[in-house]
Amino acid sequence: ADEVGQRVYGEMMGALAGWDSKGRWDAIHGAGMQDDAGPTVFDGILAGEIPADVVYEDEHVLAFRDIAPVAPTHVLLIPKRRGGLTQLQRASAEHKGILGHLLAVGVPAVVQAEGL
Repeated sequence: ADEVGQRVYGEMMGALAGWDSKGRWDAIHGAGMQDDAGPTVFDGILAGEIPADVVYEDEHVLAFRDIAPVAPTHVLLIPKRRGGLTQLQRASAEHKGILGHLLAVGVPAVVQAEGL
């Protein structure tokens, strides 16, 4: 690599490291989202490794019957892309799009599919 390329690379990496150390990525939608949680049973279902009785599916969500229902109709609705949302308590403003889709699209689709 040439001298100018090395200098530009060093400046860029230094600037990016500065942003990271100051938490500035967090202000950019989705950029600060970390997903360091281990695999869940839901990841196995989404990967097709664990069978599921699917009620509804679109590009963003999957709805399936619970294997141990506690109600006559017990359907779980999960996002297909985790994006740090492995538990509802981890939800943040960055998740409002998928949470809105779950409620505004997924729930009505499940209601219709189940005849509720």
